[in-house]
Amino acid sequence: HGGEYKKTDPSDNNFNCNGIIGPDRQLNPHAYEIAHEYQNIWASAIDLKAGKIKVLNEYFFRDLKNYKLVWTLLEDGKAIQNGEITDLNIAPQQTAEYTLPYKLDNIGAQSEVLLNIDFKLKTAEPLMNAGQTVAYNQFIVTEDKHSCCAFDTPAQAVTSKIKLENKKKSDQIIITSDNMNVSFDKNTGLLKKYTVLGNDMLGEGGTLKPNFWRAPTDNDMGAGIHRSYKAWKNPDMKLIGLTATKDKKGNTVTVKAEYDLASVESKLTISYVVTDAGAIHVFEKMTTSENMKAKEMFRYGMMMDLPYNMDKSDFYGRGPTENYSDRKLSQNLGIYHQTADEQFFPYIRPQETGTKTQIRLGEQHNGK
Repeated sequence: HGGEYKKTDPSDNNFNCNGIIGPDRQLNPHAYEIAHEYQNIWASAIDLKAGKIKVLNEYFFRDLKNYKLVWTLLEDGKAIQNGEITDLNIAPQQTAEYTLPYKLDNIGAQSEVLLNIDFKLKTAEPLMNAGQTVAYNQFIVTEDKHSCCAFDTPAQAVTSKIKLENKKKSDQIIITSDNMNVSFDKNTGLLKKYTVLGNDMLGEGGTLKPNFWRAPTDNDMGAGIHRSYKAWKNPDMKLIGLTATKDKKGNTVTVKAEYDLASVESKLTISYVVTDAGAIHVFEKMTTSENMKAKEMFRYGMMMDLPYNMDKSDFYGRGPTENYSDRKLSQNLGIYHQTADEQFFPYIRPQETGTKTQIRLGEQHNGK
C-alpha cells in the first residue's frame, strides 16, 4: 500500500495505450488495482495465529463510524468462519487494534488458511449503497502446502491392455484400450482422434499441433516483432518420418513424427507416449541450422483444439479479474468459476489477457 502507478516505461504492457477506463466507460482490469491502492482504510497483521490485526484510517477528515469490518476465514479457498466488528470509531489518520475471534484448532495441518477483511458501509452515502465494500485486504494465515483438494478428484481409468493397429494400406495409426481410442493421421503425423472413457477430447476437425506463434500485442507491433518473427506464424511442415512402437515391458505405445521445416531451416521431432489409461505424454524437440535467419519465435510448444463445450474452468488462485505478477493484490485468492469468454478482456488494442496468478488448483470441464 502506498505505491503509485506512473507510465514511465513505454514497454509497460499493463498501462500502455489503453488507460484505466475504456471509451465505453467500462473499467479495464488494471483499474481494480488502482482502486485497491487508493483505498483509505487498511488492515495489517499483528499476530494472525491469535487473530490480532491493526486498522488504519487513512482519511484526513472523517472517522470510520459509518463502516463495519467483515472478516471471513477460509480453508483451501472455502469459507469456514466469519464475523463482524460494527464499531470502528477510529479518528482520521489514527489506528486501532482488534482481535478477531476465529479458531484454528480444527483446521487440517496441510490446509492453506486465508483471512479476508472487508470494510463495508453501514448506511448509504452519495453514489454508494449500504453494504458496499469500500476497502479490503487479504492475509495468508498459514502457507499453502500444495496439497489441498478444492475439487473432487476425477475417476481414474482402470488399467487395460493396449492395442496398436498400423496397417500399410490404412491412412491411420490406431491405438485402443478399454479406456480410450486414439488415432494419428499418416499424412500429417498429427493426432486425429482422442477419446477417453467415452469423452471426445478434440474439437470437431481439431488436432494437437506444434505452435510457434501467438497474437501480437501493441508493444510487439511497435517494435515490429510481428514482422521479424513472421516466418514462424505458419511454417511449412513436411512429414519425413512416422513410426509407432508398442512397449513390450509397459503398457504404452510411442508414436514418433519427424518433420522438415525448410522455411525456418529446422528439423522437428514430436514423440507421443500413449498409455492404456488414455494419457498422452508429448515430447517436442527442434534442431536448427546455425546460420538460420529466423532465430527467434513468439512461442515454442503445442496447441490443442478442444470441444466448444469444454469452456468451463474452476480454479483456486487470484481472481476473478485477470491479474499479473505486477498487478495482483486487488484480486483475492479464492475459488472461482469462469467460462473461456469470461477469461478474455477486449482491450482497444491487442494486449495479453486472461492470466491468473498464484494458481493452487485448476480444472477444466464441460459443465455437465
